[in-house]
Amino acid sequence: MLHRGDSIPATAASIPRTQTPKIKGSAPNRLNARKNRNLTNIDAGANDANVLRHRSGSGAYTAFVTTTTRTALRPSSALHTFSRSSIFKNSTKKNALLVMSTLLLAVTGSTFLPSSQKSGNFLGGSTSSSSMIARFPTRSASSGGDGASTKTAAAVDRGPGLIQNEVDVRLTVVAPLDEQSPLGPDWGTVLPHIAERLTWSDPGLQLRVIDANSLQQQHDRGKTTPAAGGGNANAGEAFIGVDAVVALGITNEALAENIRSSAKGINTFTALGCSESLTNAARMAGLAVSSTDSSKLSGISGILASIQAFLLPSARTAQRQSQAFATMRELYSRHTSDDLLFSFLVLVNEAARPVAAVSNSTKRSDAGIDAVSCMVSNCANEMINCFTDSTCRTALDCMNGCAFNDQVCSYRCIASYESPPLQAFSLCIIQKHNCLGLAAEIPPYPNPAPMASFQGEALTHELAEGLFVGWLDGAKTAIDRVHLKASAGIAGSGEGSGKSSKDSLDPFSWRVFAGKNPAYDYFPCQYQLFYPGKAKGTFWYQPVFKVLTLDGQKVWRQRLYRVRRDMTPGTFLLSVLDNGVTSLERWSIVDCDEGLDWCIFYYRGAASAAGMSYTGAVLASRSGDWPTDAGSLERIEIGLDKAGIKMWELSTVSNAECDGPPLNLIGPTPTLAGAAA
Repeated sequence: MLHRGDSIPATAASIPRTQTPKIKGSAPNRLNARKNRNLTNIDAGANDANVLRHRSGSGAYTAFVTTTTRTALRPSSALHTFSRSSIFKNSTKKNALLVMSTLLLAVTGSTFLPSSQKSGNFLGGSTSSSSMIARFPTRSASSGGDGASTKTAAAVDRGPGLIQNEVDVRLTVVAPLDEQSPLGPDWGTVLPHIAERLTWSDPGLQLRVIDANSLQQQHDRGKTTPAAGGGNANAGEAFIGVDAVVALGITNEALAENIRSSAKGINTFTALGCSESLTNAARMAGLAVSSTDSSKLSGISGILASIQAFLLPSARTAQRQSQAFATMRELYSRHTSDDLLFSFLVLVNEAARPVAAVSNSTKRSDAGIDAVSCMVSNCANEMINCFTDSTCRTALDCMNGCAFNDQVCSYRCIASYESPPLQAFSLCIIQKHNCLGLAAEIPPYPNPAPMASFQGEALTHELAEGLFVGWLDGAKTAIDRVHLKASAGIAGSGEGSGKSSKDSLDPFSWRVFAGKNPAYDYFPCQYQLFYPGKAKGTFWYQPVFKVLTLDGQKVWRQRLYRVRRDMTPGTFLLSVLDNGVTSLERWSIVDCDEGLDWCIFYYRGAASAAGMSYTGAVLASRSGDWPTDAGSLERIEIGLDKAGIKMWELSTVSNAECDGPPLNLIGPTPTLAGAAA
């Protein structure tokens, strides 16, 4: 379990409570498509020549499939057994590779149906590999009077470039807006923000928010309900003109019955966190959706369901839709804004039209043979070394147990079991040869402008780099940190606090006290080190952080990023080779306190060959503690809003038990007089 700090300023009522990511253990017959990861098409200019998209290799293919079609293999367990069997020992190297390649494809989510039998939609079988890639942290409704509360996402302005909406899919979500959501705030706070984020993900999507309680009140009084565009509409008419309706958090049976009957004319209707009667009313594209995912059935029932899905197109459609609905419920159960958002994208992708964030991660579902050919032709040694190494094999098995789009689980598997064979495996198959044919780009939105000035001076590239360097001892910077330290009145506060006396700086730039992305920003004891490189114009970012591994150990991890100035002062391009895969990120210094008491760093990035894009933010201070004054908290909230982030989406990072971090600088540097050795 990840431990979260609980030092919350009393004045910060909106500061998020600590959160603990849920990690799923391995289990048999996991749905293949759960390996898929969220990606968004964007920003071709963000691509870097260092990202290799070479597609090569050909060769013979022999499928060794011992499970019923449409049933996911347990590849790592099978590999564990196979690599020790007489079949493996007596096989030629190539035949052994072919067998293990087939099992490997199950790790990445592929099935071996003929192309004509595969769905181009979600959950049709995936070769997405992003579940195998390491990612490391710190890189990185308004209510209207007596009627129904409604809100529709409008055009977004979060920095340069404006999303011009050309809406082709209209969704309506109905929820009790004044009731608390599982995410913390009430639904009236959560859903308008999700509606806005949905438009950032795909400008063609529009989400309208309706208050379920207001609809019920109008129904009880026999009145009409004011509609969003003016005029009146009864409860049923409130759903006219929409492509799908989603009910959230409705457990009152009378209210559920009103919603269910009002949505009868809607072809696509789903319910999450609702009463059983409302959940059982789910349908997609006019077809009833079973609340039981037939792909999870075991024994004879599972075999019969798989055979039926293989032979009958209607059964395949029903199974695919039930799998999509099950995935939506799984996403909802994680109680994060990112997963709630993705549940809407899954629905649109299955019931309306392809969505880049979902369907692009499964677009290689027909390429099983090509992928295996590429792997065997180009990465034979790397595959053998990984499959016969217990740590590498355990990492694959661990990720195979992660639920769909669960980057928290996937990342912790990598962080727990990273090894040279796993790095070589990923570097060859994914980065060098892109055998799975994936691509992702850096999300364009939100794209907040950096702070324009610091202490009354216009922000320059040199000044921005000085803000990154922060409190690191010995590094030359454009900021007089001694003066800032004295004026801020910072004094030592004891061993392990991270605060220094006034006559010294620190062996680090910043300590993270909160983060946005649950997969990468929540790890305890995060130290940020920014410093100039040895060569002219070079700059490095070195995050150091602690991981509680899945086998109970506490280990330190660190990475090294190359940092380049972007066009606008205060924005930067970062790149890293992370466990064999290149990630590119755009960072922005959203705001910093004039006394360097705290800073907000926002990032958006992509591991292109892994088919994964992401956004996040880290909030850092010298001590690793939240600021306590109301002015700073208000300013932080404003800065986060510029980046499209709400305070309730953050999690506080634990900075307890952080003794002995490896803070030696690993990037080529000029001599830093006071830097840690």
